[in-house]
Amino acid sequence: MELLLSGYETTGNEPSNVIAHNLHTGTLIRTFRQSTPFPQAACSTKTHLLSFQRRRPQLNVHGFGKENLDQTIILPEVVISSAVSPCDSWLIGGTEKGSLYIWSILSGALIHAFRAHYQPLTHVSFSGDGMLAYTASNDGDINVWLMSSLVDRSNMAGLTGGSTIKPFKSLSGHKRAIVSVINGSGPSISSRLYTASEDSTVRVWDVSTGNLLTTIALNSMPSCMTVDPAERIIYVGNEKGLIWIPLYTNSTSLPENNYSTTKGATLPSSVPSAVGGMGRVVDANESKDAHTVSSSSPITTVALSFDASLIITGDKDGNVLVWDIVSRQVLRRLIQYPSPVTFLKCLIDKINFFTSVQNVFPVLKRMITDDYLYSDVNMMVHDDGVEALMQAPDILCLSSELMTHNTESGWRAKAESTEMELRETRRLFIELRGVHQALWEKYLQK
Repeated sequence: MELLLSGYETTGNEPSNVIAHNLHTGTLIRTFRQSTPFPQAACSTKTHLLSFQRRRPQLNVHGFGKENLDQTIILPEVVISSAVSPCDSWLIGGTEKGSLYIWSILSGALIHAFRAHYQPLTHVSFSGDGMLAYTASNDGDINVWLMSSLVDRSNMAGLTGGSTIKPFKSLSGHKRAIVSVINGSGPSISSRLYTASEDSTVRVWDVSTGNLLTTIALNSMPSCMTVDPAERIIYVGNEKGLIWIPLYTNSTSLPENNYSTTKGATLPSSVPSAVGGMGRVVDANESKDAHTVSSSSPITTVALSFDASLIITGDKDGNVLVWDIVSRQVLRRLIQYPSPVTFLKCLIDKINFFTSVQNVFPVLKRMITDDYLYSDVNMMVHDDGVEALMQAPDILCLSSELMTHNTESGWRAKAESTEMELRETRRLFIELRGVHQALWEKYLQK
């Protein structure tokens, strides 16, 4: 069973709830009381729902097995964005002062805390393999951090007087605040990063190289974004509705110089081609494949189902709507909240599974101590020189060189090189055939 968690932000001091529905039937499953999910500040582990409060430095924790509030944890400062690593080992939180906090979920120990940006951290997230962490700010910049560096004890000496840690990559180009950051599928060495900004653009980045691949210009400022798991379509929400932006189009032009084909084989009438690439700017308004679905209320948040056949939107009027991807029609309205929807997340049914399981979420520490050295599992590895060759930065840089042709620009350059070689081969073949024909005619004259 696939569940949808949804919630809204209250305007007063009264707390709001997160409600779980069966995504496909609309049945109410459970209500998590007093969770109050704020935008970008709510996340979940495999066993708990975490809601950071923006009015006070506090974390509300709900176990999936019960409706009432499990515990409240006092934090060093107000956290406005949060994310949990794919392995459920690390919790990161961004603050209005631009600080980044890293906690161990296993023990609750505060591992690292430092100034990651000079302006509020609007978004934090992890790569699919948990190797990288992404932070985005109101300054329009996105920093890429190696998790191995964030949890490295040698980088903690500067916590009282300026951290020594530096980002692995810095992605700059947006002119205004970042509103959404989505990590593509696959390992970090070959994944893409999708960012949407208040400057009315969506940008696609190559993570390993930090290169800007494509800039998509929109006609209005986006409010939220999500990407198809297969990275075929970008879905952008704004004040007018929801925009479908395909990342691939069907090109009717076929490759030139098709000199021979296999007997009985048929050539396709069209071939898919990627949109943009090599830093190009694409206007979504001029794309014939882009579609806009109007909404009666501005879209505030968006999510996709597990198989990407359904898209769920939350709007300013409090409506949670389920859309069919193919027909672009509303299938059902799950609920209507009294305030704008701020939180949507699809997940496989964990609530019934963990009903009888007692999982205690650790209390998050507010200060860095040496206790974390004894709270988590530690392992000593003999340094035989192999570790120096397997550092994360070297892996990413080496992989980016080895996998250059896996990027669109690499494939295009390789295709152009192959086409030039093919033309030269054909020229030599024609020249050789002429010489052979002249020799044959001279032989016949004898």
